[in-house]
Order: sequence, then structure tokens, then C-alpha cells
Amino acid sequence: MRTAIRARLVLGILCVAMPHRVLAAIGGRDRDDPRAAEIARVLGARLLVQAGVDAALGPRTRRVDVAVELTHAASMLPAALLWPIHRRSALVSAACGGGVALLDLGRTSGALLGEQYAGRSPAVSDKPPAVTRHQPQPTMAIALHGQFDPTSVVDLVGIGVLQQIHQVVVGVAVFEV
Repeated sequence: MRTAIRARLVLGILCVAMPHRVLAAIGGRDRDDPRAAEIARVLGARLLVQAGVDAALGPRTRRVDVAVELTHAASMLPAALLWPIHRRSALVSAACGGGVALLDLGRTSGALLGEQYAGRSPAVSDKPPAVTRHQPQPTMAIALHGQFDPTSVVDLVGIGVLQQIHQVVVGVAVFEV
């Protein structure tokens, strides 16, 4: 499964299942706004539908995927300017859309992240990397900075995405007025 599809699935599930927690992780002033939560759910549903279409139709959807993500990112910029209360959420959403578009532009799953060269130097050898045994990690119950109550079960991928969102938020703070 392509990295872009996985990113859409994780972001979509988080936005649909726990939009208030995603908004709280972003740290914008709209984190308690019910309309913002509904918009996050709608955007999450769009990501899930798009991931399903991607999985069903394969790589031939990449151009459309890139266009959709870049259109979304571009649409968030005026929203950030027009509605200051939603500025941080809109900028983070634009950054996520741009990031997923970059993943779509990669030639292979994770190409932009260098995953195809993990464990080998392509200049020295064209042999595939040695196969290592993967030990599956259990889903864990994690409390993250008080955002998740102790009974919430969150997959480690979801925690990783929220940590990435936090890094984007730190970068977005530079553009806030």
C-alpha cells in the first residue's frame, strides 16, 4: 500500500473518529468550535473515500490525487486569511494536504523519504537489502499530553501522526500574526 494511501487513512480516521482531539492537538483557537469539528469530520471522510478509491484503482489515480490535495491546500490559505480564529487549523490542514501530495508524487511508496534505499547504498550494489524479521507491535493504550483519556485505545501510527501534526503546528506558528 502506498504511503500516501496510509497517510490518508490515518488522517481520515483520526479526523472522523476524534475531531476535537485533533483540533486540540493542533492547538488553534477553534478547538472547541463544534463547526470546526464537523468540518474536520467532513475532511476526514473525504480522505477516507479518496484512500478507498486509491486502493481500488491503483496508481492511475495519482494525478487526480495530487490535484485534489493541492486544491485543498490552496483553498485553506484564503480561509486562514479570512477567519483568524481558524488560521492555525487551516494552515495545518494546508500543510497536511501539501505533504500528502508530495507523498503522491513519489515514484514508489516512500520514495521521497528514501525508504527504497533503506539498508543499502544504490551506488555500491543493486542487490536488494537483507530481509529482516518484523515483529508486529501490539496496539497500545497511550495517554498523550492529557489529550487522550486512559481508556482510549490509539494505534501507534495515530500517535505518530499527531506528533507530526504537532511539528507542523510549530512551523505554522511562524506564519501566524
